[in-house]
Amino acid sequence: MGPVEFYQQARKWFEEGDLSDSATARSIVSRAYYAAFLVARNAAGIDEDDVDQTKEVHRKVHEFYLAKDAIFANELQNLKRARVFADYKMGKPCVRKDADAALKRSRSLIAKFVKPPPPLPVQAR
Repeated sequence: MGPVEFYQQARKWFEEGDLSDSATARSIVSRAYYAAFLVARNAAGIDEDDVDQTKEVHRKVHEFYLAKDAIFANELQNLKRARVFADYKMGKPCVRKDADAALKRSRSLIAKFVKPPPPLPVQAR
């Protein structure tokens, strides 16, 4: 399974799902982040098996891009914040616009490494 498949699954949920259901929107945000993160991690040549903890691999990827492309690093970090919000802040709604924004940001990050980039969802254009 390739990292872009996470994006494609999130896009499918966006196009076909009931976005009034917060669980769907939250899942889209989460998968959109992981797609971009995994593409960035692979492009950086960081092997998950070389890192002791999950938290460390995210830190290493962020530090790698901070040194090379701070704008990219900050965009990836913003998408990670959206993912943390979607996964852990259950008291606050996560809605269609959050899913749409995450998909757009994810695609933009993926496009740096994947040509052609995956398409945006029809409703997200």
